[in-house]
Amino acid sequence: MPSNPNFLTLTHFLILKFLENNNYTSTLEAFHQKAKEIIEEEQNNEQINEPLTAIIQEYLFNQLQSNVENISLERSIDDYLIIPGNNKYPRYLCESFSQIHNNNILSVRTQTLPIRNFSDGEYQFSEIPTIITGSADKSIQLSLLTNNIHKGGIFCMDFHPNYHHLMLTGSMDSTYALINITNLDILRKKKKK
Repeated sequence: MPSNPNFLTLTHFLILKFLENNNYTSTLEAFHQKAKEIIEEEQNNEQINEPLTAIIQEYLFNQLQSNVENISLERSIDDYLIIPGNNKYPRYLCESFSQIHNNNILSVRTQTLPIRNFSDGEYQFSEIPTIITGSADKSIQLSLLTNNIHKGGIFCMDFHPNYHHLMLTGSMDSTYALINITNLDILRKKKKK
């Protein structure tokens, strides 16, 4: 390939060779009519030996090689995580929560939640760290807020990355719910078919 190729003419030339090699005669004729000037300019300067398919194959191979290198990087990160620590673990209980649910807790999340308070005639916005739990007793508890949204145990929950007041929950009753946690409104609830 030339060191400073005009990519447009190079692309036209590669397509022309591809059409010729595969005997696409009607397409080749139309291509000659549409890109006559560019093709003639490049045919006088033939410096490409590889067909288009070989270039694409090389590109796909390089892409695959890059993906394999990324996997190797992920493995090296995993290997780093396997390194033994210093054997220092939390030993003291900071806080105990009793009577959160009446049954087993199936999922737990921590989230910083936006809170709006109306004080002195103005809204004040603040954020509080919260523990959210989902239980086999079909309830979701956000610190002091509790609501029975599902008819089965809640086994997963997650928050929207940008809109922290939106929570998505999944239940053993084959339903999922999108909930606005500031007022516990169910924005959407659907049963999986």
